[in-house]
Parts: sequence; C-alpha cells; structure tokens
Amino acid sequence: MPNYTKNLNLIKPKKSENYDIDEVTNTNMDIIDVELDKKINKVPGKGLSTNDFTDAFIKLIKQMAESKKGVTFYPHIDENCNLSWTNDGMLENPLTVNIKGGKGDVGQSNTLSIGNVEKGQEASATITGEAPNQVLSLILPKGDKPLITIVDGFWYVDGINTNQKASGEIESIPEEDIDALWNTIIK
Repeated sequence: MPNYTKNLNLIKPKKSENYDIDEVTNTNMDIIDVELDKKINKVPGKGLSTNDFTDAFIKLIKQMAESKKGVTFYPHIDENCNLSWTNDGMLENPLTVNIKGGKGDVGQSNTLSIGNVEKGQEASATITGEAPNQVLSLILPKGDKPLITIVDGFWYVDGINTNQKASGEIESIPEEDIDALWNTIIK
C-alpha cells in the first residue's frame, strides 16, 4: 500500500513496493495539473509569460540607479487600484499597473458590545470573545474634576457652555456636589 502526500494526495510508493511507473506518474501529473490550474489567475488576452508588474519595477529600479542623486519617485494609487508614478527629476515614469487583487469572500459581520468600564491608573481596552459576538471592556484613568458653573442661566463645564438651562441663582456647584456628580460619571 503506497503513502500519499499531505496536501495534494499524490501517490508516493514505498521503496519495497512494486508499482507501475506510468500509472503513478500520470495520476500524479493529472492531480498537479488540476490543482495548479486552480492557483493561476488567468487574465484574458495575457499569456503566462506576461510580466507587466515586475517589468515596471525593474524599469523603475534601473531608472533610479541611473538617475542623478536626489531624484525621488512618488507612487500614486487611484480608486481603481492603478499604481502610477511621478518623480521630481523629470525622468520617464514606469508604466501604470493595476494592482487590484481578486475579490475575497464576504466575511461575517461582528457585534461589539460594551462590557465593564472601570477606573484605573492607566487607560486600556480589552476585546474578549470570538466573532461575531465580542465584548469591549475599558479601564479609564480618573481625570481632574471639571469646573462646573452657571453663567447667564446656562451650565458651563470647564468654561464651555453646555447650552443647558440652569435653574436657580447659584454661581457654582458646591465641591461635595461635584464629587458626587463626578463619581457617578466615572465609577
């Protein structure tokens, strides 16, 4: 009984076995032919010997090597994935090449929900779970207490008008109320 290769399941006869060379070779070649055909991206009108992308870069490298010092080539990619070049040395630029790959499969959408939000010394974020259901937990450092005041009948936080009408005539909130409010916001 022969062994088989891991990836393509090619026949690998043991040294101690008798086997038909033509049958093993032809079977293996047929498998390789089918699998290789699946791996080659065929572009209509181009043969396998077309080498546009590589040729463009070889030309660019030769131009840069032959050019005067200080010439810079700038790559540009447009919305259709066309790679083009400009340079500041008045040199010929490589041909424009389309670098767009094949479209991949649409992935599963993810749901990210908020988990724990805690105070701590340093800010951090942790995502747990597996897609499509994940949880974002945060640790946030407690910042300075804001200065909350009432000016012309509106609440101000650190001097910024909240456009929220304030009731009463107080000029500012007592310190203990700020502590209570702040501790409610940041647990």
